[in-house]
Amino acid sequence: MMEVVYVDAHNIQQLKGKQAPSVMALGYFDGVHLGHQQVIENAKQQAAEQQLSTAILSFFPHPKSVIQTGGAVHYLEPLEDRIEKLAQLGVDYYYVVKFDEAFSKIEAHDFIEGYVLALGAQHIVCGFDYHYGRKASGNHETLRAYTKQGIGVTIVEEAQKNGEKISSTIIRQCVESGNVAAVPKFLGNYYYTKYCTKRGVADYYMLPPVGRYKAQVEMACNAVVEAHIAVGENRELYFERGIQQKQPVKIVWLEKIHE
Repeated sequence: MMEVVYVDAHNIQQLKGKQAPSVMALGYFDGVHLGHQQVIENAKQQAAEQQLSTAILSFFPHPKSVIQTGGAVHYLEPLEDRIEKLAQLGVDYYYVVKFDEAFSKIEAHDFIEGYVLALGAQHIVCGFDYHYGRKASGNHETLRAYTKQGIGVTIVEEAQKNGEKISSTIIRQCVESGNVAAVPKFLGNYYYTKYCTKRGVADYYMLPPVGRYKAQVEMACNAVVEAHIAVGENRELYFERGIQQKQPVKIVWLEKIHE
């Protein structure tokens, strides 16, 4: 069972040196798309070979929401969904570091020494475009310097689908443009949101733009029905086939209906 550890500037000293030795994957992992899964699978393989735990270190909220003025980020999913996906992938430890203004000013080497290595990383895995530390000054090249300290470093090359880079950004663009049918080739499955009639769309879920969509609605009773759903101007959803469901439902967006 995966252990989730929330980390901030106050408890890092208590956690330092007390965590299981691990192969640690670094990244934000929003959506846990096919590219993320390659990084995680690489970390799991390294961990099995070295008889270490598999760990992931990430942040919340998204760094852009703190660093950039007006930097509101459209998340693909709330944190609890990411936790569920990572657990299903066989991760042992998930470290969620609080990203605030003070943390954004930590130098790259202090982040690695004071967080990554302090939390037990003996081997680090990340994507080729991973950056860290103040002003994103750390990258895969600066990471490799830690091999001199006996820390393993693996850089995972760019994941592509049909010549396009797999990224959370391109998945967000697909959802924002209404091209939900293209999402599975990057995400690995269709994009979904959770919804209830009382509170609307759950926080941190993106919605496709105004229009009509074919979707699957997964009910609390495990029934799955096909539906046409209209998205309104203010994140309202209208179920055109009269689905009445008081319990929260999962909406899987299949394709936009072009009229």
